[in-house]
Order: sequence, then C-alpha cells, then structure tokens
Amino acid sequence: MPIPNEPIPVPVKTGTINLKNWKVRYRNPDGSISTIKTMSFSDDSGLEILIPTFSPDGKKLNEKQAINQYYATGKHLGKFKNSTDATIYADFLHKNEEKKINKEKQSKLKIKQVGK
Repeated sequence: MPIPNEPIPVPVKTGTINLKNWKVRYRNPDGSISTIKTMSFSDDSGLEILIPTFSPDGKKLNEKQAINQYYATGKHLGKFKNSTDATIYADFLHKNEEKKINKEKQSKLKIKQVGK
C-alpha cells in the first residue's frame, strides 16, 4: 500500500464497526458503487465521532438519521481528537473501500472470463 501524503491519525477510541464484515453495496445515481459514506460530529465528550451514513441494510441516511443510528447502536468508525483527524481517517477508509470494490470487480471479471 502506498504511503499516504499525511500520516493517518490513530483514533482515540477504535471503531466498533468491522469493515471486513461490512456488506453494504449502494448504487449511486451515476452507476458507481459505494460501500461506505461517512460523516463526523462532536459529542458531549468533545471527541469527533466518525459514523457511516448507510444503515447496515444499505439504506442511505441523512445526518440526523445517521446520528440517531449511532446513538441507538453505539456503532462507529472511530473517535478522534478533532474533525481534521476524522476527515483524514475517513479519506483513508474511502480509499481502502475503493480498492476492495476494484478487487471484487476484477474477481467477477475473471469468473466471467473462465465461465464464458
């Protein structure tokens, strides 16, 4: 994996969502696929909480719904000292998920070629 331009911040509290088990696939209006879209917000502790804006069943959530989902489940992608750290980490997650989707596409392409 290439070295990022900025160091990846370490969450103050590790996320409770295991992206290896995250199976959400959301088809965007332009035809592309997203597995995770994130936002962050500051809670009463002063930490910036990174959360998904998709429900586990693939429903796209607005900000209020995503925050409500966090409070209902406690599930998050990490808690950070500030919004900048959360944003850098979110970009890192996005790039990793993009690589995962590209690998999935390549695997499906190979299967189709073998099974012509």
